[in-house]
Amino acid sequence: MTHDETSLAPADSGAGLVLIVDDEEPIRANLRRILRLEGYAVCEAADGQAAMTTLREVTPALVICDVMMPHADGFAVRDMMRADSRLASVPLLFLTASAQGDDPRLGALMDQEAMILKPFSIAGLLATMQRLLGRGA
Repeated sequence: MTHDETSLAPADSGAGLVLIVDDEEPIRANLRRILRLEGYAVCEAADGQAAMTTLREVTPALVICDVMMPHADGFAVRDMMRADSRLASVPLLFLTASAQGDDPRLGALMDQEAMILKPFSIAGLLATMQRLLGRGA
């Protein structure tokens, strides 16, 4: 797990803080760069287990999470967040390279959470984020 010390916020704040969860460092780096240019504070986790540890320390405004990761996948992160009253209302944006047929759980997930397929466009990512954060259509 990596933290940008300037981006960590107290558990009761989190306005503008985005947690990026992905086991691929280049994807985290690209998302970090894009989000910082857009004015977001960023913290990161390299897998679902690290994300759950981070989520005990911070309350982000949004979590961008890969679905398929080692140690604990995006489904486990979602389940943990939805079971925690502090995190239950935090929007989740899932990134996945998997088509729905690859994992039957993806169909149900697509009905309940926002999802973007990799590779994704920056414009599409930012528009979905703004919608989830209540900042746009």
